[in-house]
Amino acid sequence: MNPLASASITSNNGPAQCYGNDISFTVSGTTNAILYYNLNGGGTQFAVLTGGSATITVTGATASQTLNLVSVDNGQCPVTLSETATVTVNTTTWDGTSWSNGTPDATKAAFVTGNLTIASNLQACALVISNNAIVSVASGSNVTLQNAISVASGSSFTVNSNANLIQVNPNAVNSGNIVVKRTSNPLIRLDYILWGSPVAGQNLFNFSPLTSVNPTIRFYQYNPATNIYNSIADYASHIMQTGKGYLIRLPFNHPTAAAVWNGSFTGVPNNGTYTVTLGNNGSGFRYNAVSNPYPSTLDIAQFYSENASNIETTLYFWRKTNNATKPSYCTWNMDTDTFVDNGEAYTESPNGIIQVGQGFFVEAKGSATSVVFNNTQRVGNNANQMFKTQGVATQNTEKHRIWLNITSGNDFAQAVVGYFSNGTLAADATDSKLFNDGNLALTAPINGEHYIVNGRPVPFDAADVVPLSYKTTTAGTMTIAIDHVDGLFVGGSQAIYLHDLADNTYHNLNAGSYSFTSPIGTFANRFELVYQNALGTIEVTPSSEDLLVTHTEPLIKVQLLQNTIQDVFVYDLHGRMLTSSKGNTSQNVNVPFLGAQQTLIVVVKTNDGKILSKKVN
Repeated sequence: MNPLASASITSNNGPAQCYGNDISFTVSGTTNAILYYNLNGGGTQFAVLTGGSATITVTGATASQTLNLVSVDNGQCPVTLSETATVTVNTTTWDGTSWSNGTPDATKAAFVTGNLTIASNLQACALVISNNAIVSVASGSNVTLQNAISVASGSSFTVNSNANLIQVNPNAVNSGNIVVKRTSNPLIRLDYILWGSPVAGQNLFNFSPLTSVNPTIRFYQYNPATNIYNSIADYASHIMQTGKGYLIRLPFNHPTAAAVWNGSFTGVPNNGTYTVTLGNNGSGFRYNAVSNPYPSTLDIAQFYSENASNIETTLYFWRKTNNATKPSYCTWNMDTDTFVDNGEAYTESPNGIIQVGQGFFVEAKGSATSVVFNNTQRVGNNANQMFKTQGVATQNTEKHRIWLNITSGNDFAQAVVGYFSNGTLAADATDSKLFNDGNLALTAPINGEHYIVNGRPVPFDAADVVPLSYKTTTAGTMTIAIDHVDGLFVGGSQAIYLHDLADNTYHNLNAGSYSFTSPIGTFANRFELVYQNALGTIEVTPSSEDLLVTHTEPLIKVQLLQNTIQDVFVYDLHGRMLTSSKGNTSQNVNVPFLGAQQTLIVVVKTNDGKILSKKVN
């Protein structure tokens, strides 16, 4: 005769579990015996102790679970059991006045049955809203849930602009609609915004029902195969796709003066992992409009680290006044945290954050055809910008950058030349390609391709020469100037010259801007950025030859007693060239000059290549 069967509870995943998690108990005993048990005093169930054990699981537990062993039988006499074990699901309920079991936390679910305004950060293992309760998350506050949110019919949950709903468990399944509000930067009538939905089920037209659709539909998706925005013909029934960007014109009744627009999304909040398809049609046709899919801000550094094999290191953000001649996009290099402005009003650096509801551009890398969003990328940032944490570049990354602007009338473009710890002279992660449709463009090309950020190696070499290219669609006067600098360029101790190859002159950009006239076209060989003046530093030293200079308006008279003059350059004390006379062959040259009374430096290049200089008042 076989011995009597036995069974006992050997483990569980308690003592407590979050609301919605699975609860499991392990029972060990006589191999292949039949165990009879109940949960919470309910009906009797059974399990076979295959291999000497069985696991009893309650999927998605919404209340504490007690396992009661009843009996075990191996074909002999049944053996009565009385052992129990409990795994607790901690909850607390807000009734409109107070919490029944203390404030919620990461191990305690929050039940809300009365109206509640969440005005500071709140954590809970889950959130259940019922009984027609109205719940609102105030701007500047974050709700962080380990598991799901459930909103019953008749109740509401609103995430206001600059608030966040963050979820940890990617497998948590949300239920019920929420409202996510997002306030734009100040914009004017006919402006566009690149949006993306943080909820499932948002109808495109319902999001902005006063956007014009006649005679032209002003809802667009970007086509990477053509690099053109295509209007969405089925706008009235179109459901916004998770992780996709949509270019939407402001409503036709929006003010003509700059004002914010309040967007509102309604649907089940997105949570978990999303793989978004990218169009990849070869070099130059890999740009895709994607979007932050969550009702919380997105950390760019984490997003990039998890997609480094899928996308290039640059993000592009739409910001354009309708019909403006400036570029449509601002640029953010994720590797170096470098922001390139497009000259539009109300632009702000993303500073490492993608906002709620924000669309942006990525460029597919190599043959990649997807990009991945997941919960590890979600953060609680409350900055008020529609375009903040540390980006990919660490605080120890060496950075020395020069932001250059080119302007002509209202036209504007910007480029950055930077020296970084991981920079090289070849195209690499520190460089950002030009993505520009404005009247002007300024680039620092690499191997013939136009880059708006040119990352170069450290240590900095003052002998470095950086070719610059510019494009203009209108003829006229152009101005190149430094917008700002950082690193070793701060303070102006390191000279920064714009070398104009057209006349072989050098202009100290630390002292001021440089203006020139240009026809229409693209000019790849007009300028260089250098850090040494090939004509020598502009200092007065004793001359080895008899150089005589007098200044009597309207002329500066230059005379060499024992040589002939080829070129004369007149500078102020800041190194800014004021006038010149080139191609001479005589010993006497008169240079026309009318200007404010000041000390001038006259630099003379002789026909045998010598450089002479003299100061004159």
